[in-house]
Amino acid sequence: MLTLSIDIGNTVTAIGLIDTTAITCLQRRDIATGQAIDQAPAIIDELGAGVQHGLPVKIASVVPEISNGLRSGLRHTRCESFSFLVANDNLPVKITYETPPLFGSDRLANMLYAHNVCPGRSSIVIDAGTAVTVDILKDGSECIGGCIFPGPALQFAALKSHTAQLPHVKTPPAPVYPGASTQECIYTGVIQGVTGAIERIAKLSRKAAGEDAVILATGGVWPQLAVAFEYEYIRDLTLIGTALYRV
Repeated sequence: MLTLSIDIGNTVTAIGLIDTTAITCLQRRDIATGQAIDQAPAIIDELGAGVQHGLPVKIASVVPEISNGLRSGLRHTRCESFSFLVANDNLPVKITYETPPLFGSDRLANMLYAHNVCPGRSSIVIDAGTAVTVDILKDGSECIGGCIFPGPALQFAALKSHTAQLPHVKTPPAPVYPGASTQECIYTGVIQGVTGAIERIAKLSRKAAGEDAVILATGGVWPQLAVAFEYEYIRDLTLIGTALYRV
């Protein structure tokens, strides 16, 4: 079954044509989130152009104002229907969270992906983007929570905004230690700090989920990291998980 999915992140919005039977992304377009309201409808029509009838559109968003702005635009596309991800009691995964409806829709999409790809198995999903989220799916069916912390872009911005002399970082090709310039020192410190945090949290997550838990990774920042544990990187993980959502 083909489904169009939209993953609205803080920085980047990804739009994909997903085969939910094969659990794979057939086509993908990335745009700046600030341009999503204007550009997403045309991309939806482009990706669905080869289909005789309209396709359902599933949307995971962490930016409410973009979600609200898209509602009217999508009504004028070829999509059959559209729905926004939200935790509810009808899902195949139970969200053990203080307020389940406030569980991020991107995190929910990640849990749906893990449920479908690792049936019956505990898994840990690490999504490294503007923010880094780590979530645990126990025995393939129960999300018991995780953690959230700032990704590299937020840390770079914080150092620039809240210090008197530290500059904006132009990303070097790789972390260098010891850094021989302020740029290298900041970049290496942040990237190694994020990597170290993820490694520590992965260990804590395995204690909660079980040592045989599968670790799945995604997010635009992940390729910059070099973690010291086994994992599977799936670039389109959140997009695919979004398409697997059923109301």
